[in-house]
Amino acid sequence: NKKNYCAIGSVKTNVGHLVSAAGITSLIKATIALQQKVIPPTINFETPNPQIDFENSPFFVNTKLSEWKTNGIPRRAAVNSAGIGGTNAHVILEEAPVVEVAPSLRQHQLLLLSARTPSALETATENLVNHLKDNPTIPLADVAYTLQVGRKAFPHRQIVVLKDIEDAVTVLETKDPERIFSNFNESNNSSVVFMFSGQGSQYVNMGRELYETEVVFREEYDRCRELLKPHLDIDIYSLSDLNQTAIAQPALFIIEYSLAKLWMSWGVTPTAMIGHSIGEYVAATLAGVFSLEDALMLVATRSRLMQQQPAGAMLSVSLSAAEVESLLAETKISGVELATNNAPSLSVVSGSFAAIAELENLLTNREINSRSLHTSHAFHSQMMDAVVEPFTEAVKKVKLNPPQIPFISNVTGSWITENEAVCPSYWAKHLRQPVRFSEGIGELLKDRERIFLEVGPGRTLTTFVKQQAGERVVLSSLRHPKDKESDTAFLLNTLGKLWLAGVKIDWLEFSATEERRRIPLPTYPFERQRYWVEAGEGISRGDSRITRTEVRSKTEDLSKKEDVSDWFYVPSWKRDILPSADFSHHKPWLVFVDDSEFCSAFCQRLNSEYGVEVIQVKIGNDFHKTDNNIYTINPEKRDNYDVLFAEVCALGNIQNIVHFWSLIPAQTYEGFQDLGFYSLLYLAQALNSQNINNPLQIGVISSNIQNVTGLETIIPEKSTVLGACKVIPQEFINISCCHIDIEKSEISDNISTIKIDQLILELAADFTTPTVAYRNGRRWVETFEPLKLEKVSENKRLREKGVYLITGGMGGIGLAIAEYLAETVQAKLVLIGRSEFPPKSEWENLLKTWETFLQKGGESNPVITKIQKLQELENLGAEVLILQADVANKEQMQKAVDIVSEKFGNIHGVIHAAGIIGKGETKLKTPETVEPIFAPKVKGTLVINEIFQDTKLDFLVFWSSISSIIGGIGQIDYAGANAFLDKFANCKTDQFTASINWDIWQEVGMATNVNLPEEYKKRHEENLKQAIATQEGIEVFNRILQGNQLELNNFSQVVVSTKSFPARIEQSFNLKSEIQQTLEENKVSKSIHSRPNLANAYVAPRNDVEEKIVKVLEELIGIEKVGIYDNFFEIGGHSLLATQVNSRLKEMFQIEIAMEDFFDAPTVAGISEKIKSAQEKNNGFKPQKIMAVSRAAYRGKLNE
Repeated sequence: NKKNYCAIGSVKTNVGHLVSAAGITSLIKATIALQQKVIPPTINFETPNPQIDFENSPFFVNTKLSEWKTNGIPRRAAVNSAGIGGTNAHVILEEAPVVEVAPSLRQHQLLLLSARTPSALETATENLVNHLKDNPTIPLADVAYTLQVGRKAFPHRQIVVLKDIEDAVTVLETKDPERIFSNFNESNNSSVVFMFSGQGSQYVNMGRELYETEVVFREEYDRCRELLKPHLDIDIYSLSDLNQTAIAQPALFIIEYSLAKLWMSWGVTPTAMIGHSIGEYVAATLAGVFSLEDALMLVATRSRLMQQQPAGAMLSVSLSAAEVESLLAETKISGVELATNNAPSLSVVSGSFAAIAELENLLTNREINSRSLHTSHAFHSQMMDAVVEPFTEAVKKVKLNPPQIPFISNVTGSWITENEAVCPSYWAKHLRQPVRFSEGIGELLKDRERIFLEVGPGRTLTTFVKQQAGERVVLSSLRHPKDKESDTAFLLNTLGKLWLAGVKIDWLEFSATEERRRIPLPTYPFERQRYWVEAGEGISRGDSRITRTEVRSKTEDLSKKEDVSDWFYVPSWKRDILPSADFSHHKPWLVFVDDSEFCSAFCQRLNSEYGVEVIQVKIGNDFHKTDNNIYTINPEKRDNYDVLFAEVCALGNIQNIVHFWSLIPAQTYEGFQDLGFYSLLYLAQALNSQNINNPLQIGVISSNIQNVTGLETIIPEKSTVLGACKVIPQEFINISCCHIDIEKSEISDNISTIKIDQLILELAADFTTPTVAYRNGRRWVETFEPLKLEKVSENKRLREKGVYLITGGMGGIGLAIAEYLAETVQAKLVLIGRSEFPPKSEWENLLKTWETFLQKGGESNPVITKIQKLQELENLGAEVLILQADVANKEQMQKAVDIVSEKFGNIHGVIHAAGIIGKGETKLKTPETVEPIFAPKVKGTLVINEIFQDTKLDFLVFWSSISSIIGGIGQIDYAGANAFLDKFANCKTDQFTASINWDIWQEVGMATNVNLPEEYKKRHEENLKQAIATQEGIEVFNRILQGNQLELNNFSQVVVSTKSFPARIEQSFNLKSEIQQTLEENKVSKSIHSRPNLANAYVAPRNDVEEKIVKVLEELIGIEKVGIYDNFFEIGGHSLLATQVNSRLKEMFQIEIAMEDFFDAPTVAGISEKIKSAQEKNNGFKPQKIMAVSRAAYRGKLNE
């Protein structure tokens, strides 16, 4: 009976006739009315149809916007859609119930943002910030949930962990770099390795917050607690002391197991695992070797038995496991054993208190870092022997199963086998033998795509792994006890970083224990931009063509020669006159002197006769200024060079550096390197880091390196300096180098002023010749003469079925030479390689498996390709023996040679082709990066020489490179190692020995995979087109080996260059300047293009300095509106363009700016700060005191 209570309206008055769209439009209008809680008016209504009896109906026509009141009954709206075409729909809507916001147990939330481009990601972040500002009351947990489950993951990703909306706005607006993390990753299926910590990482309240907030963690923890109670007298939950082994190990197991289950519930499932000591039990339990009940019983038993043993001590030492074992063997300290191998230069020893104290004192005296560990017992030592038998019996009582998830064994450092996992004695060995953690990580690192996640308290394993993992992603699950961050925030940051790295997360399961809902948030910010860059007009194109023509004319002599006979060159020396010298600059010389009378006379005459101020640098234990213009430094200490040049720079610019330390006799290979190669390396690095950019000449004086007359005694260990002399001026554009070799006897027997004057004038002149020698007062310069090696048909040096050993034999070039020997004489081939290779018994099975995989669309496999190549060798009639050995390890190589002798008899020829190409710029090199390059070529050669010194070989061939003569960007160590090969071959006169300086090969070899900066890649690709094809390389090798030209002319070194080698030497001498000149020539009138789409917003220059820098960048790069925070490299800059910018700024501001600054702070704002600092330095410079650190102590710091 109720009348006129239901308002009636229509959309027709709003939008007219919509035909088939009228119904859905009405639905939208009704929905909005419910949402806004208002009744919209029916516009343009005045008088109703008289046929409608509104007075006696429930309806009335609403003519004005009115509040939609209700008396506790939900608001409802009916939508009627009836049309002449047959539509007859009636939908009733009811307002949604008020949603009660469910609080989150997590006090922090993880926000995810992603986009297809950096700029879109930036816009998405800004849009979210604005939305949060406009809606400050929305639950942050729902914001996080919506971004996690309601957005697709794109390659450009960003994460942040936040407390509340206010925190979110602040952090995202300020772009806090300490809390916002980003990455580019196109993968969504990265594999994860779980790493479980060992005893010593535990702390009170570890994981407590997770117990309070994470349901899965709490349930698993409580389940373990109940299962453990029969085996432990105390409730693990209420402990406040975790120092006792009997308690610490079960507590660690429960935390790590519960944490692993939490990760797995979120979709983070391990594809491989490794544990550290007790941590391996967690891995084994997750892999199904133990049931959880049995695992807890064994852990409790193990820890109780260990607790009952006599107390002992453990000591962390900054040495490798091999170094520790060698030290223990040397010192014969009884009762101390290697307990764990944690990292390449970090081990732990274990033993009695007295023995450990004795060892600690010895290490202190030798300046080797060590640290006592907070442990109650001497684990993994003989003090655990009494535990072995009873624990074995305990393991026998439980059921052991084959692992379902692969994990690494601590005992072997390799994958655990099924037999090991189910053998009780293995688990007894596990508590007694050393923990081979570092070896295990090395095995896991063979898969480059793995991400490492420490599942346990703190970051102990993370620290270990980062020492050998390079740029791999290594993360921790729980905070370090000293960290102030909450457990939840730390865990969420790790979860976010896993997502950044491409790990697929189950976000629904992540929020499954909470009542979360999706809420409206800004959607994807699509970018609508035109990217076409318009070409410049007229003169730009013309100049570009002229420039290309000029470049071609310069390089006409550098095309590949068609006739292989024209590829050979041999070193030669010719007499030359002294160049003109100039002493008008009046700038001091820095002279690295030895204690000889000749050096003293040189410095005195340079000062008294030529008026040059001389600053002397002598060898000492550490940096010290002993007198006016006299300093001492330790050649081994990199930082001493920094302090030296900081002091010297305060006195003004120097123009010449003279390095006499390669005259000093050394007792060891290492001594020669410290005085020669490393000294020059550190010198160049210090010049760079101290912002010394004025033109400099470095003269390196040596003896016993060059064979000019044929009567010299060559010391090959000295020759690595040649690599430094060739490459330093190529990488540092302001430096020129000249190597000058003199006879030691000529300057020690009779000090002649004429010889001193010759040397001074040589060093004062512009360096136009890179290699000079003085013999009997005569000046010689190195040249390379062509040698015609014609095709040979006779078999001069190869025996039918001869035995030939090839180091690096499993590489592309090694296998190519092996094929030549197999085809020519059906040789017995011994291929030596460092990497393990499948035994012959497995080849057929591997090939069948791989063929099946290929049929399903797989790709080629290097191992399979090599197996097929080896089978081809056998089909040619060869016998093939593959041996794994490090050529730089005498013990391994001797063992390999013994195996060969037993199987094949005497070895007739050796081809030493092992090598590793250098990587990275000189300024970044360290002994740790150089020694792996030196090892195969330098130490490997010494090992081969020692093993075969009493064997008469038919031939010994060294696989050198033209880099020893022409250098190469990033190849200072590789060039030095090859120079050693060349000089060593020169010493071998008792048999046919040849060092072949190879040009690059096209299809195989290291040059095909070399990493170069972008500005050098195009040049390298062009070189590859003119490189040696494999069959050409075989023909070259055959002519060198089988011909008699080298032997008849007493040549031990031959260069193989497909292009004119003198022209290439000239090109290499001017490499950096030539590339820069090409850039300058191409710097033509450019169109200025609009600002590119960058991640950061445009910020205009704030002062005159920034304004000038911006103008230089805009002109050279060719874009407008360069902002002060724009990254130089993101807007089109590169390292050589940086040299042009540097040149302009030096001229503009009259200061020196290091190239390094463009990498440290590649923005206008950053460069501006560097300029201001340099100006302040010039106004009142005081050298900074730098603490000297020995190499051993440096290694300790590095490990720490």
